[in-house]
Amino acid sequence: MTKPWTTRGRNAQFGASVFCVGSPSISLVVNTAPSLDTPNLKVGATLASCAIAGAYTWPGGPVTESWSWLVDGAIKAGSYVITANDTQIEADVTLSATGLTGVSPIHLGPVPVTNSAPVSGQGSITIEVATGAATFTTISGQLTRFKDTANWPTADGKITIATDLTVAALGTTQYLYEMDNGHISLQVVADGRLFLSIKDGANTAVITSVVIGTIAANTRYDIIVAVDLAALTAWTTIGGVTTARTLGANSGVLASASRKLCLLARAGGTTNNVVGSIYKLEVWNDCVTGGGRPASDANLRTNGRIVPPAAAANAHPWKAGGDVT
Repeated sequence: MTKPWTTRGRNAQFGASVFCVGSPSISLVVNTAPSLDTPNLKVGATLASCAIAGAYTWPGGPVTESWSWLVDGAIKAGSYVITANDTQIEADVTLSATGLTGVSPIHLGPVPVTNSAPVSGQGSITIEVATGAATFTTISGQLTRFKDTANWPTADGKITIATDLTVAALGTTQYLYEMDNGHISLQVVADGRLFLSIKDGANTAVITSVVIGTIAANTRYDIIVAVDLAALTAWTTIGGVTTARTLGANSGVLASASRKLCLLARAGGTTNNVVGSIYKLEVWNDCVTGGGRPASDANLRTNGRIVPPAAAANAHPWKAGGDVT
C-alpha cells in the first residue's frame, strides 16, 4: 500500500513533492500544497475565502482544484459564512487534469475557528495516492464489525447512518449495516448496486430492497442514509448528491424492542462482512430535513462515531471480531 505524504502546519515549506501516478515514469509534482488560511477562519468569513490554492506540474497540462467543505462534520458550500456556533473547519481538495487518475482528495484540517495559529497537529495536509488515506482496514476472514451495545430506542422513527469507506472487492453481497429484525439495512451486491430496506417497529415493510445507487470496488464513497418515518421520507446521499425517497405508511417508530444496529456486517455479525478501508462510521438518533449529517452531535449515538487509526478502532466499545489494521 502506498503510504501517504504528510506535512504539518498551515504554511509548511517542503519544496516540490513528486507522486507517481500509474506508470512510475508519469509523475504529479506538487510545487506548493493547498492549505487553509487559518487566521481568516473566523466568524463572518466565507469558506471559499479561506482557501489557499496549491501549484502543480503535470505532463498532461494544467491541474484544477475542486474544494469541498465540512463545518463540524456537515457539508457546506464555499459561499457558506462562518457563524459563532461553528467550531472547526475541514476541506477536501480534489485534483483533476487530463490523464490524471488515482490521486485521492487532499484532506485539510480539522482547523478550529479562531484567530490564533493552530496548535501542533492541527492543520495537517495529507496527499494520498490510491489507498494511502487515513483509514483502518477490515481483513477477510476476521469478521470485524461494530455493533451498538445498547438497544435502539422505541420512541420515534428517526435515524441517520453515515458510512465513509471503500469496498475492496465486489462479487459477493456485503452489508454496510443491518439492525436486528431487519428494521434497516444497506447492502452492496455483486454488481455494485446498493439496496436499502426499512421496516417499522410493527414489522411493516416501509421500503424493500430499493436501489439507491451503485459503487465500484476500491473507490471511496461517503454514503448517508437519513430516515424520518413520521415525515414519510428517507434521504440518501452518495458523494454529496441527495435523493428524497417517499416511504409508505408506518407506525412512526423504527425499532421493536431489544434491537441493536450492526455496522459492516449483518446483524448477527458473522455473515456478509465488509472487507475494505474505513474512513469514518457515524450513527445519530436524529434526521435533518433534506438529509445529510446532522449539524449537531447532540443526538449522536453513544460511541456512535468510529474513526482511524486502527488502534482506536480496535479499542472501540462496539468492535467485535478480529482486529483491523
